[in-house]
Amino acid sequence: MKKKKKQHNKKKWFNIFYKNKKKKVKKNKRIKKQKFKKPQKKLDKLLKFYFLILTFLIITYEIPEYLKIKNLDNEQKFNNLLVAIEKETDKYLENNELEFTNDKLYITFPEINEKKIKGPEGETCSGGVEVYNNDSKITFEIGLMCGEYASELILNRDVNPPKLTNNMYPIIYDGEKWKVVEESDSEWFIYNETIKNDENKENGTGDFEKDYWANVQISTNELNAGDIIDEKDLNVYVWIPRYTYKIVYEDSKCNWPEDIEKCDRSEGEIKIKYSHGIIDETKEDYIIHPAFIFNDKQLTGIWVSKFEISLLIEEDLDSEEETEEVNEATEEEINLYVSAPAMQSISNQSISDSFKESLTIKDMYQLENADSHLMKSSEWGAVAYLTESIHDGEKIWMNNQGIYNEESETIYSNNITGCTGINRSDASGKVSNSETCANSYNTKQGRKTSTTGNISGVYDLYGGLWEWSATYLEYNDPWHIRYTKEKYGKLLVDSNPEYKEVLVSDPESIPATSYLSHLEDGDSNYKYDYNTSGMALHEISTDGKYSTSWQSGNSYYPNKYLPFLIRGGDFQSGTSGGLFSYRRDSGEANYSITWRPTIIVFE
Repeated sequence: MKKKKKQHNKKKWFNIFYKNKKKKVKKNKRIKKQKFKKPQKKLDKLLKFYFLILTFLIITYEIPEYLKIKNLDNEQKFNNLLVAIEKETDKYLENNELEFTNDKLYITFPEINEKKIKGPEGETCSGGVEVYNNDSKITFEIGLMCGEYASELILNRDVNPPKLTNNMYPIIYDGEKWKVVEESDSEWFIYNETIKNDENKENGTGDFEKDYWANVQISTNELNAGDIIDEKDLNVYVWIPRYTYKIVYEDSKCNWPEDIEKCDRSEGEIKIKYSHGIIDETKEDYIIHPAFIFNDKQLTGIWVSKFEISLLIEEDLDSEEETEEVNEATEEEINLYVSAPAMQSISNQSISDSFKESLTIKDMYQLENADSHLMKSSEWGAVAYLTESIHDGEKIWMNNQGIYNEESETIYSNNITGCTGINRSDASGKVSNSETCANSYNTKQGRKTSTTGNISGVYDLYGGLWEWSATYLEYNDPWHIRYTKEKYGKLLVDSNPEYKEVLVSDPESIPATSYLSHLEDGDSNYKYDYNTSGMALHEISTDGKYSTSWQSGNSYYPNKYLPFLIRGGDFQSGTSGGLFSYRRDSGEANYSITWRPTIIVFE
């Protein structure tokens, strides 16, 4: 333990110098257990005993309302204080640009210091954050200064902590069931940045399983830490933290992203660097992912539906009248959109109707200071790129749940969320004949459909049903306008810019008159505008027709008659489906298409 000087600079709460590069902060933990530095004077036995007893005593501290928990022990009170400072740090980073002096920045929070925290000998403590910028690596040290005693906390800022609002509850899976945990629980999430996956790409398991993404239960029922969530009540969303990315193509002549039009983009590697608040790593050609900008607001992350969305119909007992002879009850059906396993994902909604319904989720669950909307291509891309950065080309498995109808000799989907087949993908289009999941999402086999290869990831991105994307091609043509604005996509097309992504069409393209010209029309639009960074379109495919996307995925770019985008493939896509698979569509309601919402929590 290092000794501290008796005299302290009154402007700082502790005197910490930058640790050398060899010192490793324990990863995958949001906080490291506090440690106290010894005073310079030699303590007598009584003082030593007194110091040990009171090391974690931080009394008379008024915990902020959002952290108030009854009957906490003293260590937990202290940790809550550090979490409070962390929250203030996040707010600061979102609303301020950091100006470093000699690669160092000091932040104080008067609203924290005014709480009159008491130290081991009754002295008033103060708190703050020291931020270091060394070789573009931002590190944070949070601590308290209490007279001669300084407590420090090394904060793992490799990833932005999930942003919550009311009715959002952190949950983890303990191997048998989902349970609510504290926001400060170190087991809630682990994001390891880019992972070098193992060489075996066939068994559906690998080093990517070391990632454990943050999950929340969204519910209007009040929940507390330790509560168990019944499987039938699940409504789960997954946190995608802000990051920058770069793509290294196999083509060594490719200077990405400047030369993307000239590159051989058939193979490549996606690398990511997690941001710190809204401080982004943009050196060495890393670029900011567009999914983390919403209506010009910089976001620290987004929440995405863990499963394809389903409709839960509940009966609400809203009044009851009692008489001597009979009890009468008035029941009203309540429709709730849920992100849950073992449910039938909703389908046969046009893209306009799907967009309209996605906007209702924030009000449905009374989420304050939040937004819900239909997932855009950039948001799909954010999930896909993060997944690929830890998979290194290993394709996730497919939800191939479907039933063969012997009378009609057709295969139709049973649309069950979270299912997995017996192999990764079957090019022949064969599917499970079971009316229930062949392998449920929480089984060893079922987890291979998850983006993380474990239960914490996002499911149904490959297979299940195709998913609408709030992205479309703009054509200045009467026929095109009639179909996009007046028939299938009116609400999306007329929506605010932050809810949609508009692709630019080739003004020289020839309107499609046959299947072949449909292909050429889409391909000419594809080659006209490459400005689709982060959207998992041009960056991961070589043509706007056939199956030129990574991992043999479809790459049918929108055209005049089919201007909308669908993603991922359905239950019988075989090898042509996957994270990077996309197709064009008219926007009309279809039983093979569903949707997935995104939720944003603002500061």
